[in-house]
Amino acid sequence: DVEGAELSALRGAHRTLVECKPRVFVSCHTDLRWMAEKFPADGFDALDAYMRSLGYEGEHLATDHEAHWCYAHPDGR
Repeated sequence: DVEGAELSALRGAHRTLVECKPRVFVSCHTDLRWMAEKFPADGFDALDAYMRSLGYEGEHLATDHEAHWCYAHPDGR
């Protein structure tokens, strides 16, 4: 649980994402103001754009206090 640093964590896993293409589950706070205060450049739109730039497709699974997404690469596992 990285509390708003999801994009930073995914960038840290760049090589794994590109080479292994794992399925990735991400939960982001729906209060984007809170996320923007802690990590101004790492909002959900930036996270989504990053994953799509690597060829991943996102699927919204559900929303409660967070929005839950699954990203899968067409060539992945």
